Amino acid sequence: MAQTWTKLLYHVVFSTKDRRGLIAPAFQPNLHAYMGGIIRRMKGTALLVGGVTDHVHVFTSIPPTIAVSDFMRELKAGSSKWINEQSRFAVPFEWQRGYAAFTVAPSGREALERYILNQPEHHNGRSFIDELQALLDEHGVTYDPKYLE
Repeated sequence: MAQTWTKLLYHVVFSTKDRRGLIAPAFQPNLHAYMGGIIRRMKGTALLVGGVTDHVHVFTSIPPTIAVSDFMRELKAGSSKWINEQSRFAVPFEWQRGYAAFTVAPSGREALERYILNQPEHHNGRSFIDELQALLDEHGVTYDPKYLE
């Protein structure tokens, strides 16, 4: 084959350190837009970024030359640096160490976009841990529940 073609779609989810609700709703659009810029700088496409006060969902396409772990390191480092430049917290803003990443079939795009856009309603009475467990289970990811806390 003389050419390489890829369509690598990912849904990534990550939380603030200790799941603190530090991302104020009024600040979220600016943060999500900034994250989109980081993704574009890495030659990816931010299809949708959303979330609530304690976590973020990113629906993205990244080039095959970038490992998901490298992508996440850049996204989290760049966005936390920017948040700390924009905001004044008693302690520096940090993301949690880990993340969850899932591949997405093109046929699942609309459902995932609805899911991300409805995060505020989705989290009325549902915690991030409950959501994360459901996502891990849905995607068949084996995990030790002690690492979810």
